[in-house]
Amino acid sequence: MSNQRSKTQVMVSIWMDRTLKQTLQERLRKKRFLLSQFIRDAIAEKMKRDLGVIVPDEVVLPRGAAIKINAKGNTGTMAIGGDALARGAKKSKSGS
Repeated sequence: MSNQRSKTQVMVSIWMDRTLKQTLQERLRKKRFLLSQFIRDAIAEKMKRDLGVIVPDEVVLPRGAAIKINAKGNTGTMAIGGDALARGAKKSKSGS
């Protein structure tokens, strides 16, 4: 999955405290999460929570990195790899 870029992706650089970055990378490495995906997920989550903006999965996930779940009682989108496998699909509101 790495090094695959869509034509709409742009590079965003941020500055952070060295200790914060090291701690983040150590924790993510232990869980086999990718730093870039973690940051994209965090931005999308913060946009939804604080700004009321819902960011579509296809913008947050790398190309081809999502599978759709549609099973009895469960629907949603799951990224392949990262923390998505630990999260699993969310139960549908209909509960059917």
